[in-house]
Amino acid sequence: MKITVIAGYYPPEQSADTRLNQDLVESLAKRGEDVTLIVPFPSRGVSEKVQKEYLNKKYEKINDHLEIYRVGKPKKYKQGIVKRGIVFLIKSFQLYKIAKKMESDICFIVSTPPTLGYIAALLSKKKKVIYKLQDAFPDSLIHTKNMNEKAFTVKFFRKLESWIYRKVSRICTVSDDLKKTLLSRNVPEEKISVIYDWIDENKCLPVNREANFLFDKFNLDRSKLYIVYGGNIGLLQNLKTIVLVSERFKESNPELGFVIIGDGSWKTELDRILEAGDHSNVFCFPMQPTEDIAYVYSLGDIGLVSLQPGVTKIALPSKTWDIMSAGRAVLCEIDLYSGLCNIVKENKTGYCVEPNDVDGMEKTIRKMLSDREEMKKMGERGREYICNHLTRDAAVERYIQIFGKELEV
Repeated sequence: MKITVIAGYYPPEQSADTRLNQDLVESLAKRGEDVTLIVPFPSRGVSEKVQKEYLNKKYEKINDHLEIYRVGKPKKYKQGIVKRGIVFLIKSFQLYKIAKKMESDICFIVSTPPTLGYIAALLSKKKKVIYKLQDAFPDSLIHTKNMNEKAFTVKFFRKLESWIYRKVSRICTVSDDLKKTLLSRNVPEEKISVIYDWIDENKCLPVNREANFLFDKFNLDRSKLYIVYGGNIGLLQNLKTIVLVSERFKESNPELGFVIIGDGSWKTELDRILEAGDHSNVFCFPMQPTEDIAYVYSLGDIGLVSLQPGVTKIALPSKTWDIMSAGRAVLCEIDLYSGLCNIVKENKTGYCVEPNDVDGMEKTIRKMLSDREEMKKMGERGREYICNHLTRDAAVERYIQIFGKELEV
């Protein structure tokens, strides 16, 4: 097959989707599919030196089955939804101009940033388009900006959302909860496929403390215990809860530290909160390179996943699989009715706490710390679950099957 892939993020850029996009295109090419990847020049989480370097890489032929086109100009990652939206929209249409000229059997488009959805609908006029819905928009806007369905902006984006879903050939969602959301929006069930995001279990391996260079890089004491959050720092991630909880352990558990690694729209506010109080047991570090993912999630004894109430209906934090693949227990601050919570509970890989429940979070952490052996077993069970259910090869095979079926229609 000739497959054109359009994505908003790709290495060396740093984002939650970078690794998944790279895994998919490389795996498709390795299996003999002819893949053309179209992405913007890297800007998020990379230095000006790297940006200038990639200006000379507008086109790269990686091997006989994979080529990359980069478009636009590197731009500094903007703070503020309006500024980011304008940058994303410009980049998306630059991607569209290249994509519409490509000869391909299938066009596969990742939904982040959300402006790519509108490009997916436009390309559907001439090509078979499979749309990977990573999270639902404008629902994410509603959660971050406290908007309601009656707002003009929300009504406008709801119509665009409906148009996108009608036009594309197939929608691949990353969770059963997101599928239910689509069904509630009158998307035909036969048009939806659920493929959970995966983890390359051979790359995200458990790393013991002595071999983990991040302890030295961050100057962290190897003898202490750590709860680690790694990833996007935005309003949806609801990190205020863990900051409030950390205050309750400062005196009673000086051996426990809270580590936050990442960047995002809420990072400035997070820094302000930490500076305003005595949070000596909270440590913040910038987003780390994708290739160091195993070291990031092996840094802690417990890996944190946190989301605002209701967000599991529109998104699934793939960092959960990273934590489990690294052999660490999971602490999830998520909706207790969610499919993700069911996976964690049923496989005994960690605990789930209702969003914003500071008392419940504290109680759960103390429970986990009281039984270190069980905490270790949770990590082992998590690693086993990943190897049995969420490997990269299994997910890619599922995508290939879907591509093939669409071509038969």
